[in-house]
Amino acid sequence: MAVERRIQEASVLREFFNEQWQYLLELLGVENDLAESDPNSIPVNEAITGLVQGTDARIRAVYNYKDSLRSGTRALLQHIDGIVEHIPPAVKLTKKSFIYNHQVSSLLDSMKEVQKLCSESDEVQEYLKSPSAVEQGSFFAVLFMDHREKIVFGDAMRGDVIQRDVKQTSVYFTGQKLLAPSATEHEVRLALKYILFDNVVEYLKKFLTQEKRSEIKGSEDFSYFSNSMESLNNPSKYLHKLVRILELPLQLISMHEDTICVNSMGIKRSEPGKSCEEVHLRELEIGDDDDNVMVLVEIKIDDVI
Repeated sequence: MAVERRIQEASVLREFFNEQWQYLLELLGVENDLAESDPNSIPVNEAITGLVQGTDARIRAVYNYKDSLRSGTRALLQHIDGIVEHIPPAVKLTKKSFIYNHQVSSLLDSMKEVQKLCSESDEVQEYLKSPSAVEQGSFFAVLFMDHREKIVFGDAMRGDVIQRDVKQTSVYFTGQKLLAPSATEHEVRLALKYILFDNVVEYLKKFLTQEKRSEIKGSEDFSYFSNSMESLNNPSKYLHKLVRILELPLQLISMHEDTICVNSMGIKRSEPGKSCEEVHLRELEIGDDDDNVMVLVEIKIDDVI
């Protein structure tokens, strides 16, 4: 009975100290981040700091600004986690893949283009010089590019007859760049989450700066913009606007999936057939900015050095 009583007392003490610890974390503005910490995600407090520094650092003067931003920031991070987790496994970029993988040959011209992208990327070059890269056979990275379509006129088969000057849609990809070279696919996915979050913060700053400019244009009295509590020039009002935007993370960043049929000449067809194959695209949209195609890739180090 004495042993059971001591166990019960110890349990009560543990609960008491745990409650006091959580209370202390709340006072420090940490809340439950330690309990929620996930090595596969961006820490909430780190994200809040980056959000404030990347938009308007004067927000720090607002009382309890971290508490105000915590819920929306956490929702944005969870949304980004979901986007990255649903990206398919990395595609291998090798000489053979350009022959046998229509997905690869549609997005890039050849292995020479991959080598050029690697040589032009400061991130990749720095990574390849690292000691860890020497021990690896390959590395992972994120490939970003723009999807473009234009109307062209060319020859087309209609039954057994070749017709000239037929209106067609040409599909091509441009602006390819490699980011976040990493040793493992797990690492590149985490790095991608930081890239996406940073891009959202950059968009938020641009959007709210445009809102400020609209206020100035709409106000005949510039002193009103400078001094009014209702102006976005007021850090408290700016914070309130930022919090409201963060409540709808799907409008800030989204991933759209699309499948198109393209032949070996890059001409779009209405449906797959003998002369064309499907190309699966995942296009990232941040705010109202242009979409970007995003692919995880694996590259053999010997092929690019």
